[in-house]
Amino acid sequence: MFKEAVFTRYLTYFLGALTTAVNIFLLTYFLEVNEFAVWGISMSLVYLISQVGQLTYVQYIDKYFPNISIDKMKIKIYQFIKTIIIFSPVWYCLLLLLNFLNYFDKFYIENINILFLLISSLCVLESCIEVVSKFMLASRNTKNFDVKELLIIKIFRVALFYFLLVTGYSIYHLLFVSILIRGLFLIFILKTNELKIFTIIKNILSANIFNENFENFKYTFYAFLIKVLQTSFLNLIFLIFSNFSSSDTIATYSIGIIIVNNLRPIVSSFTSLLTPSISEKANKNESPTLFLRNSAFLISFISGFFILGILIFIEFKGLYSRLFIQYDQSFYDIVCLAVLSSTINPIFQPAFNLIKFSNQEKNLFSKLSVNYFSLLVLSFLITNFQNS
Repeated sequence: MFKEAVFTRYLTYFLGALTTAVNIFLLTYFLEVNEFAVWGISMSLVYLISQVGQLTYVQYIDKYFPNISIDKMKIKIYQFIKTIIIFSPVWYCLLLLLNFLNYFDKFYIENINILFLLISSLCVLESCIEVVSKFMLASRNTKNFDVKELLIIKIFRVALFYFLLVTGYSIYHLLFVSILIRGLFLIFILKTNELKIFTIIKNILSANIFNENFENFKYTFYAFLIKVLQTSFLNLIFLIFSNFSSSDTIATYSIGIIIVNNLRPIVSSFTSLLTPSISEKANKNESPTLFLRNSAFLISFISGFFILGILIFIEFKGLYSRLFIQYDQSFYDIVCLAVLSSTINPIFQPAFNLIKFSNQEKNLFSKLSVNYFSLLVLSFLITNFQNS
């Protein structure tokens, strides 16, 4: 069962990586530089807000779902989805605040309120999908999730994006189609447990968000902050850096951010499958040294293929460089660094999760916070110095 899940996940994620590469190429080729810069900013905001919009639920599922019944899981998952949806106006207001601070002025965006509505809607869907994906993992049903994700979110999206880009539609239409695709995908996944769509909607609407919501909040809060610190740094640096940069430079760095945000889950695919087992071992106070060592070796071996792939990409750039003539030479350096940064975290993540699940979350958070904010201040100072 586990071997089949691993094979399915790697096969679908590998094919998904190819479709993601095609998608990035289509966007960089058909969109103007300023449009692609806006797309990059939008995707970075979606990534950051959707991480926060998960409201500690992913961390709760990772640690506690493998040790509870499937019936209780279903009750909880509808409660989580309803709570995430209720929080959606907060993200729209956050975007309005950024606009009030003139963050988007340099892009000369028309109908910006519509853009904010699309971004906030996409954030909510991304948060819901991430929560449901963890539920599928805890219930050992990742094969169904992975296949549907490949067919709907990856392949179907590329086909629609190609049609929209060739026919000259704007990023507003791309975002709207992304919302429709992710909404369709979420419904298909929820139908795995409830065959009727009406029953799914009824379960979400009738879920009691005030009954045992945010349980074990002390753990989930610290684990949530740890996840935010781990996943937000590059995106936050990019958003800060964008405030001091031209649209051309933002477009170039957008490629790196999009690669990191899409490649990191692919490289981490094996790590994510280990999460329920690690949770169970932590719950039994086991110290699986050999298990962690073998996991790190296997993940390092897999990461080597991605590094080899990017070296080949750089070596033969002469064959396709004319396709990216609108970007400067740093384009290739950004792509290379983005791939390398995506392969580091998954190597130590199993051991990291075991420590976190063993009631050491406060200690991990304090150490990560020092590193995070030290590097954030250093990056801000360097950016100011370069622009002074």
